[in-house]
Amino acid sequence: MLSTALQAATSAPVPLAEVFGSEVVGTGLLTLLGCGVVANVVLTKTLGNAGGWLLVNVGWGFAVLAGVYAAFRSGAHINPAVTVGILTSGADEYAPGVAVTAGSTVTYFAAQMLGAFLGAVAAWLAYKKHFDEHTGADEVADGTDGTTIDLRDGSSPRGRGAGSERGGSATSSDWPLRAGASGGPDGGRRTAALEEREALSTTSRVETVTAERAGSGEPTGAPRSTPAGAADKLGVFCTGPAIPAPAWNVLTEVIGTFVLVLVVLLFGRTPSGLGPAAVAFLVVGIGASLGGPTGYAINPARDLGPRIAHALLPIAGKGGSNWGYAWVPVVGPVLGAVLAGLLFRVLT
Repeated sequence: MLSTALQAATSAPVPLAEVFGSEVVGTGLLTLLGCGVVANVVLTKTLGNAGGWLLVNVGWGFAVLAGVYAAFRSGAHINPAVTVGILTSGADEYAPGVAVTAGSTVTYFAAQMLGAFLGAVAAWLAYKKHFDEHTGADEVADGTDGTTIDLRDGSSPRGRGAGSERGGSATSSDWPLRAGASGGPDGGRRTAALEEREALSTTSRVETVTAERAGSGEPTGAPRSTPAGAADKLGVFCTGPAIPAPAWNVLTEVIGTFVLVLVVLLFGRTPSGLGPAAVAFLVVGIGASLGGPTGYAINPARDLGPRIAHALLPIAGKGGSNWGYAWVPVVGPVLGAVLAGLLFRVLT
């Protein structure tokens, strides 16, 4: 993520070893703070629990701000898509004194992946106790093998009620009745009736999910059958689609990354006093406007590095890492970056 103000401060050639270290630190801070804000929102017992989508957007924006400042020596790409966009744009340098070569390109990619992995590990350590105690409020046991069925699509009484947030403690508007807190003399009978209705709905939903999976195969989104809370834990590390549809999910990532890379490239031609803050605001805007369908990875390293960390770390009840979807936040951003780089050449 280029910053004209920061580039101007680094006119001397930068050795590839410094480029590597700069990108590791910058991308590490990006994922530490980015994964950290998601953990703060979705994991139970955190002070930021149920903080909502806007808090996630703002947190990721400030994560970018910190990463750009920390990686100024390398031009602050902190994202393989940005590196690809600069490469495609026909630039001679990735940063002042860093020529565009096969060696420098690989250096950027390797550093970004390592930094993203390390940042995710640090975020897990910061929230270790919350990972240990978290169970998803919106998941219920299917009663067969100890796994759970994710019902957060709102089709069950245990889905999110009005005003609740992902990962929050409120699961439906009739929670007080189900908890026996109706306050009336018939509270027990009403609670029993609600529990019976809920059980019937859950059974119906489980049967529907089972039929869907048998007829069309395992979906590319987060697995339906997972340990309790596993979907939230995976969501801290990497993205997933709200509606699994690979082609459309790729297109969403292409569009979001195209906006990111094109505007970042244009920032270099339109200097302002905002510096790295301009990129942070851009990321907040992309998340708020285009992040709903896929969680706006817009950065292959940001998604793949933490996903690898999720697979390797000893996270209690973590479930799978959803590798069936992992290619989407890699392919989509790369395609979007190529398109942005080509359009930039036309515009300039």
